[in-house]
Amino acid sequence: MGKTFNPTFLQLMAIAAILPVLTGVFSSCASSETAGTKTSSDQEQEEVYLFEVRSPQELVYNGKRQAISYLYTGEGKPDVVYFTSQKDRAEDRKGSHTEPVEAGTYYVRLIRPGKGKTIPAKEFFAEFRILKCPVVINAAKIQEAIYDGNPKRIQADSEPAVSLSYSYYPNLELMESAKKSAADTNPGQNTMVQTFRGYRRIDRAPSEQGTYYVWIYYPGDDNYDSASVDVQFTILPPKE
Repeated sequence: MGKTFNPTFLQLMAIAAILPVLTGVFSSCASSETAGTKTSSDQEQEEVYLFEVRSPQELVYNGKRQAISYLYTGEGKPDVVYFTSQKDRAEDRKGSHTEPVEAGTYYVRLIRPGKGKTIPAKEFFAEFRILKCPVVINAAKIQEAIYDGNPKRIQADSEPAVSLSYSYYPNLELMESAKKSAADTNPGQNTMVQTFRGYRRIDRAPSEQGTYYVWIYYPGDDNYDSASVDVQFTILPPKE
C-alpha cells in the first residue's frame, strides 16, 4: 500500500493561502462572459411616433416659396394643404399643396398618416402668416451739392431695392403738410400725384442754389411695407 499523505501544519497553512486567489480568478472569468452576452429583447428599441405643429407661425416675405414647419416622426409623409381663407379650408376647396410665396395669412390643414389599426390618421389645423418685408431707406439726413447749373439729386438707396419717390420742397412746412396728407390717405386710394395735389413741390431735382427739404417715400405694396425718410438738401454757391 502507498504512503498516506499527512500534511504538516505549515503545508496546511500554505494551501489555505492559495485557495482564495484561485477562487477569485474563476469568479472573474465567469462575470466577464455574462456581461458580454445580450438577449434579443435588450437590443430592441421602442418606436417613437410624434406629430407636432405650432400655430400661428410667421415668416417674412422673401420672394421664394415658404413652408409651414412641423415635427413628424413616423412612416409616410403628412398631407399639407394651404387655403387663403378659413371658409375655403372648412369647405375643402381652392386649396393648394404648393407652398405659398406672397405675403398674407394662410389656413393650413395637415393630415398625419395612420399606421394600421394602431395609429389612426388625424387632421391638424394651423395658421401660417407670411409678413410683408420691411423696407429700409438709407440716406444721410443732411446732404450738400455744389451749384454748377445742372440738376442735383440727393443720394439714397433702399434695402431691399425698391423704386423710391423723391419730392423736393422749398420749405419745411410744405414737406410736413405733404407727409400728413399721405398719412391720412388710405393705401391704394390715391396716386402720389393726387395725394400731394395742392402742395407746391419741385417735381424734378433742383438746380438752383438754396436749401430744399426732400421727402423720400415708398408707398408699399402687397409684399413690402411702406417707408419714408426726410433729408435737408443744400445747393451751395460754386467754389471760387
